[in-house]
Amino acid sequence: MATIYQRKARTLSKSSPFFAPSILAGIVAASISAQSHGLDFQLGEIQGRFDSNLSIGTSVRLKDADQSLISPPNGGTSRGSGSYDDGTQNFKKGKPFSTVVKGVHDLDLRYNNLGFLLAANIGTIMN
Repeated sequence: MATIYQRKARTLSKSSPFFAPSILAGIVAASISAQSHGLDFQLGEIQGRFDSNLSIGTSVRLKDADQSLISPPNGGTSRGSGSYDDGTQNFKKGKPFSTVVKGVHDLDLRYNNLGFLLAANIGTIMN
């Protein structure tokens, strides 16, 4: 006789610990758009366009550290030494652990049948 397993459907509810952060993240993502600026110019017979796209992103820890991933010398319940859990120890709930600022710049020049494109990607990690 075959055994049938049933899984309970998971839904987000207002009492779910994931509900508030996921809704907040969705609202923030929908309300922020990347900034894009362009400039068309002409120098004699040379036509040009300079474009810039700027963006910023951040990652925030939404939950406290899982004690089963932290070694006993550091106050957790996992098996092992105390040297592998530094990443989870360093970031507290609600605190950002990575912030990135990026800019992509394009310079497009055209003269008769010739074209030249120069692109630069500049970024920095702030945490």
